[in-house]
Amino acid sequence: MALFGEASRARWVSLLACLALASCSAPPASSSGVPGDVHFAMSVDVPAGGEIYRCQYVTMPASDRYVLAAAHHFTAGSHHLLLYRTDLTTIPVGGDQIQDCYTGLGGTIMSHVRGVVYGSQVPDASFTMPSGVAFHMKASEVLLLQAHYLNATTHDLTASIDVGLTTSDGTGIIHPAGNLFYYDPFIDVPPSSTAKANARCVLSKDITLVNVFPHYHARGTGYKAWIDPPGQPTATPFYTSSDWEYPTPYQGQPLTLSAGTAIRWECDYTNTGAQEYFQGQSAAKNEMCMFTGLYYPAVDDNFELCLTAMDGFGSGGATCADTLTCIGQCPPASMSSGSTASLADIPDCVQKCVAGSCPSASQPLLTALDCIQAKCASACNGSDANACAQCVAGSCPNEYSACQSSACN
Repeated sequence: MALFGEASRARWVSLLACLALASCSAPPASSSGVPGDVHFAMSVDVPAGGEIYRCQYVTMPASDRYVLAAAHHFTAGSHHLLLYRTDLTTIPVGGDQIQDCYTGLGGTIMSHVRGVVYGSQVPDASFTMPSGVAFHMKASEVLLLQAHYLNATTHDLTASIDVGLTTSDGTGIIHPAGNLFYYDPFIDVPPSSTAKANARCVLSKDITLVNVFPHYHARGTGYKAWIDPPGQPTATPFYTSSDWEYPTPYQGQPLTLSAGTAIRWECDYTNTGAQEYFQGQSAAKNEMCMFTGLYYPAVDDNFELCLTAMDGFGSGGATCADTLTCIGQCPPASMSSGSTASLADIPDCVQKCVAGSCPSASQPLLTALDCIQAKCASACNGSDANACAQCVAGSCPNEYSACQSSACN
């Protein structure tokens, strides 16, 4: 998921790093000046006008470490970087070499991603954890370093990145940190028009949100995020930015959020061209709308990806019933991709339908689609509309009825 991105910025004073490290000696720096005792680097040639994603498996030191701070530097031509956690215990053969993120190792590289340690889309940035908070990294833990390169010039260039982690042995650490990684899978930006993408995630646990990392692509003209208390949408966003490439750093204090609170975000787009843009991986050919941020205490992958509690999609006026009918008219294979469980590869037709729905349609719609996929996939992926209708009526009557009766608020 080249995505997901993916921007971080300096906002914590160095004194906090000294307190967390129990020592005010400066960590060593790399040749590019990036501080840290653990470093990961990548350098590649990017052709004129080219866009490439490069990945490489790397490992942490041979003892458990606790990441207290992170920083990076990248050169012109680098669009963003991500340092992912994975589910691997050893690096696959050949995985320690720089390669394409989507075709390398038989196209399996990104399938092992299980969270984010650090990410950014600005040339130089850093962050320091609050005192007593750190990412716990296992001995020799396998990570995936991903870099997205976008060369808008007319000449080839060599682009490089350097990521530095400042770590400790865990002394004084009270709270494990995690990273919220919310990805809106339904985006439609029609030709010669303006558009919006929006979504929200309802928290199931109490957390403290430390910072915000927005991400969207070149059609993006504005970004907003809100913190909604349970059942109480707020009018004023707590974070805004108007620069897709170099988003405004979050300047606020850590936010204590209780279970039931919703994090809601929105991206604005202006498309002056003739191409229609949907959610996808390419910064040049697709759009994104993400909310990510550092938080503690860490929960689990399902919580951090909001796989079961994300809704509020769509910025149009179509009801759940209208949207379900729209999706039913998409090519048959599209029916299997209506759930938020498969985020990055939802067909354009389904995205267009959901993006045109009203936000309140999301919950009954996704519930109905999940049931249809689980119980009627075979019947509804064929050409027999009657067989599909009969299966839905018999296997998902409550879910279908709730969708049909749902109105836009």
